[in-house]
Amino acid sequence: MVQRRSQTFFQQIILGTLASTILQLSIPLTCLSQINTPLGVIRDSEQTTEWNSIEQRLKASRIPYQTLDLNNIKSLADLQGIGILFLPNLTVIKTEQAKVLQEWAKQGGQVIASGPIAEKSTPLVRQLLRSILGSYWAFPLTVPAKPQIAKNRCRTQDPICASLTTWGPIQANSNAVDGGVLIPTTLESYTAGIWEASGSSPAVITTQKATYLGWRWGNQSSAEVDIAWLQAALSRHGLAGNPTTTPVATATVPVPPPTAPATVIRPVTPPPPTSTRPAPTVPIAEPRPVPPPPPIATRPASAPLSQPTTPRVRPMATIPSPRPVTPAIVPLTPVSPPRSTTPPPAPSLTATRTLPNTPAVPSGFIDPSEQIAPAGLEVQPGNQPIEELTAIAMRQELIDLLGRFENALIASNSGNIPINLQVASTQLIAGTGGSLASANFKKSDQIITKAREIIKNFPQLVAQQNWAEARHQWLEIRQQLWQNYPTEGERLGAEIRAVWLDRGTIVKARSEAGLAQVFDRLAAAGINTVYFETINAGYPIYPSRIAPAQNPLTQGWNPLEAAVKLAHQRGMELHAWIWVFAVGNDRHNQLLGQPSSFLSPVIQAHPDWININNYGELRNTRDRKVYLDPANREARAYLMRLINEITAYNVDGLQLDYIRYPFQDPSGSYTYGYGKAGREQFQQLTGVDPVNITPKNNQLWNQWLQFKTQQVTSFVAEVSQFLKQQKPNVILSVAVFSNPEQERIMKIQQQWEVWAKNGYVDLIVPMTYAMDTNRLQRITQPLTQEQKLGSALISPAIKLLNIPEIVAIDQLQSLRDLPTGGYSIFAVDSIGNNLQNYFHRTQNNSSKTQPPIPYRQPFAAAHDRYLALKREWSFLLGNEQLWIRDGELKALSTQAEDLAQTLKQLEDNPSPQTLEIAQQKLTTFQKQFQISMRLQALERPYQVSSWGNRLASINMLLRYGERRIKN
Repeated sequence: MVQRRSQTFFQQIILGTLASTILQLSIPLTCLSQINTPLGVIRDSEQTTEWNSIEQRLKASRIPYQTLDLNNIKSLADLQGIGILFLPNLTVIKTEQAKVLQEWAKQGGQVIASGPIAEKSTPLVRQLLRSILGSYWAFPLTVPAKPQIAKNRCRTQDPICASLTTWGPIQANSNAVDGGVLIPTTLESYTAGIWEASGSSPAVITTQKATYLGWRWGNQSSAEVDIAWLQAALSRHGLAGNPTTTPVATATVPVPPPTAPATVIRPVTPPPPTSTRPAPTVPIAEPRPVPPPPPIATRPASAPLSQPTTPRVRPMATIPSPRPVTPAIVPLTPVSPPRSTTPPPAPSLTATRTLPNTPAVPSGFIDPSEQIAPAGLEVQPGNQPIEELTAIAMRQELIDLLGRFENALIASNSGNIPINLQVASTQLIAGTGGSLASANFKKSDQIITKAREIIKNFPQLVAQQNWAEARHQWLEIRQQLWQNYPTEGERLGAEIRAVWLDRGTIVKARSEAGLAQVFDRLAAAGINTVYFETINAGYPIYPSRIAPAQNPLTQGWNPLEAAVKLAHQRGMELHAWIWVFAVGNDRHNQLLGQPSSFLSPVIQAHPDWININNYGELRNTRDRKVYLDPANREARAYLMRLINEITAYNVDGLQLDYIRYPFQDPSGSYTYGYGKAGREQFQQLTGVDPVNITPKNNQLWNQWLQFKTQQVTSFVAEVSQFLKQQKPNVILSVAVFSNPEQERIMKIQQQWEVWAKNGYVDLIVPMTYAMDTNRLQRITQPLTQEQKLGSALISPAIKLLNIPEIVAIDQLQSLRDLPTGGYSIFAVDSIGNNLQNYFHRTQNNSSKTQPPIPYRQPFAAAHDRYLALKREWSFLLGNEQLWIRDGELKALSTQAEDLAQTLKQLEDNPSPQTLEIAQQKLTTFQKQFQISMRLQALERPYQVSSWGNRLASINMLLRYGERRIKN
């Protein structure tokens, strides 16, 4: 808006002409943030009755404002001269209007909103409004509550927080209003107001450019509350209200008579349950961001669901007490399979059942949730023919095994070697260099020589069809390499050394003293991270004030409290491992002596939270587990309250397991997601009940998969946002499946690549369980790519059950040779004495200082890993086992030292500038490395490839460290 000032007649003409021309070109005259303009209030002509109440409240506030009709907002020109917009309770906004608002906000416009904004709009509009407001309306409160200023919610290192959270009005005796819970969607969103006596749920959320009031302003709410918060918000945005000025009477376009809005079926959104007594923790902090769902075509709403698939049980407003709750379960009305229209049977008390005329679960369907990948290469003695591809695979397996053997040998002998890459006269020819016999490894050297000879002659034996001898030599040298595998010497290079400590081991411990013995063994083994099973089958391992009951097998003591203390006393980190959506398990029920009809303590208390398959079954017939519906907002709120309770125990990390739907058949013959909440929400989005669609309805089926995938992703985002704002030092990891991404989406709706790339999680722990190292490498290698991990770390898993200990040691070496952050062992009770002794010899750090843990000190870990590499190269140079020309060695040595100094500077004084320099120097060094190691790669291809992987892992640590600096 052009400021009023005296101008000459010609100046006015020139300015007027120029302004008109610019407006016609739809280009703003000046930046909106530089204009001192009145408040613009947007009116929805379809809500005449509600607008009358809003207008009366605005006049009572004596705040100057200008009315803008929503239907007249078609371009940026329609908002010309407006610097602050108030959007009171606008539930229906068109796409073009939302895009105009978004563009206007990008140019500096500031927004104040109230009520369930865009609640009845398309998903795209809701997404646009979330980006403008930095938050969204999640669900209404069940009872009126008072909005209060959110006090003491800022971290000392966050200078912006105070200005965005301390501006609210102080109202000693304010009235309660009908409100809703707001959810932040960005790290720049801050909670400025909370609901009194409602678990400190967010009532007001702010960003630099937006303020969102979580109640219907001017509509059956308190005038005192409305006016006080609006005036405070305007003052925060730089437009203080004038109490002596009457509202500006602004002419508006006549409003057409209101029309009856179309009925829209929306999911029931009950509030999160609240505890009936004070919890021992800080109330949950609600910054639980849910990223907007992928755009889904909106269809006309169909009739309401004719028959809900959950028991008709009245929702509980409070969490049950810790004692077991055993009300009679009213069974769910089963969901009809997509191909059957047979009406559902009358309710019965069975825990699972199949609909009439519906075949049993497909016999060909296999649930892989507890399977382990078979050996990648099965070789048996005999004279059976060896096909060409098999011969190639067998030879490559020996090359890789020999490479891992040599790498383990080098690592075991280089720990105390001084770094020196200046050795002269190293221009050697292949086969004339020294051997590792000088390091007292004559037997190992003989085995290495024999293995190379067999690898060289193997193709000739196959070509001569001497298959029996080829098989014999292959099996013999593999056995010799295993029998003589290097298992001594400390392994240097910072890494995650993690182990799962399961419920069974905790129960066997019986007390803190018994648990201390377990932690003593782990400390002696050099383990630095313990995934401690904290929630299993719906039961917390500790006495909870949120969950229905503590695990009966651990009642009488608090294993979580003891574990945190024991881990910290031994210099280890304790990460609470929780089952998320799986809340019942037949095997655990049998241990407790529960009847076969018992599903879960959580489902007993809240039957409507259950996830149901297309056969109407409540229990998964394959893994015998019971699952929550990830779309159920009340269930999600319950999980968030549990997480809040757990993190108050000073745990170092949180691991989400069963963060998925149950395994399903991609053909659609066996699927999940038909809980009441999931069905209603999907029908609201598309107008179609998902029980009526199959993969033959390609577009709708893909939308159904997207919808379910987003339910899981959004929950991970909620947990991430809560931890970042309330427990920023708690590491978030996820135990996930390693199947290809699209296969996972179709089968379990688990898209962890999005979680990693969006920065929701710190650590990806893929369950890469395999019977041999060959298969483990094939599974793990693709998961370590930067395009999958983003800025996250990865720590693949080894399952010890049913594999020989030497194969487990070989698998550990394989993970060290890949670009990973370390390893995770499943589980504690499978670590036998031999493996325990191996860990003690190779991981029990001899120095007084503990090596850095990558997720805790990524820059220190990067430097430590790099020094370990340089020691290995120095060891090989000293033993004449590094094929490299003098000139290339000199160039490599110079760049290596330069990079080491920069990594050390980054470790000591982290900064974005030093990080950028380190990343540049690492990239330069990687290029020189490829040039300098050309001769070595001809003789030792696996070795050079593994070194390249380890340099890539340093780059991964720098990426992760960069994220931590920004956060």
